[in-house]
Amino acid sequence: MHNTTPAVTITQKVFEFMMIEVQHNDIDSTYSYIINAANSQLVRKGNFKGQMVQLRLSNIPEGRYQFCFYYNNALISTISFEKQSALFDTFQLLHK
Repeated sequence: MHNTTPAVTITQKVFEFMMIEVQHNDIDSTYSYIINAANSQLVRKGNFKGQMVQLRLSNIPEGRYQFCFYYNNALISTISFEKQSALFDTFQLLHK
């Protein structure tokens, strides 16, 4: 049986980069995404090809966000994630 609808997983806690992994039989597909802030304000949107993608998100502020994943203009899934500062993480590691 063919997996006609892609499945996506993302990094749930983001510091500098978000990793996106897509499970789909058609490896040449193009996917779209939208990242919204907690107040539904658009933060970023784009397209990508491939089954493993890395997004640099170091330029967005700390907080909770929604990653909306689209295939053929249809919303496939919405996943919450948290953006944290890499400096905060280093501080936490140094003071344990």
